Amino acid sequence: MASPLTFVIVEFLGNADSNAMKVRWQRELRYTDLTPPLPGAGSGSVASFSTKGPISHWSTFQSQLVDLEPDWIFLSGHHGRRLASDWDKDAETFAEHAAKQTQTGYFNKWYYEGKWEGETGPNSQFEIYMTTSHGPSGPLEAEDNPFFARVHTACRGVVLNGCNSLSYPVARKAWIEHFPNALIIGNNRTVKGGKDSIRPLLLDSVCGDEFYRDPPAGDDDMAKAAYQINLALPAYRGAIRLQRAGSFSEYDATERVARTFSYPGGLINATYPPKK
Repeated sequence: MASPLTFVIVEFLGNADSNAMKVRWQRELRYTDLTPPLPGAGSGSVASFSTKGPISHWSTFQSQLVDLEPDWIFLSGHHGRRLASDWDKDAETFAEHAAKQTQTGYFNKWYYEGKWEGETGPNSQFEIYMTTSHGPSGPLEAEDNPFFARVHTACRGVVLNGCNSLSYPVARKAWIEHFPNALIIGNNRTVKGGKDSIRPLLLDSVCGDEFYRDPPAGDDDMAKAAYQINLALPAYRGAIRLQRAGSFSEYDATERVARTFSYPGGLINATYPPKK
């Protein structure tokens, strides 16, 4: 029998999606949870940084993540530019804005309702922002991403659940640099939270044990996976992007096909279903 895979879950908002992933990975597939314990987490539940109790433990939790090398990582929460005012006034479309944005991150509801809306100064007591755009320049600061403290060569996959988690080029580049061999799954648009946005990852017919043990890597397999994952979404088909070093796959809801493109460059390397 194959040894169990390992995983880590970090949640910045409600627990519905992260709890569903934990049930899928731990109870159904019998994988091992390496997530550092947080006060307030019940048996089979995920403690998130959307309640005030665990927030005071962010620094300890953050530092405990640095040396972990799980097979899979699941991150969930608000994701986007650091401040609402960061939108480039000359950008007429989101794509233009995203291309120029240099600061992105995950953040909890207190940050979203406070600092993100335009407050100045340091984050308040309950505001957590964790960058997804660059690695630490020294010892971990409160806004540093502990997964970017080193390069993870053994990690098989990263799931980034949150609006526009793979929309920004600066974030895509940072994840690829720190997880060069992993399949990175994330949102390339704004989506509603909750289990709906990760439903394909919970389905054995779409993302079973084989998917997590040997994530798609070739151009054709990437396109097929992007097709199946997006087709299994209850809504927002085309919202999920699959990324690797050297390629990415997206679903075109208008043409009802998924394509794998070279990255960077954007040349089409595969299409699923293949053209007859």
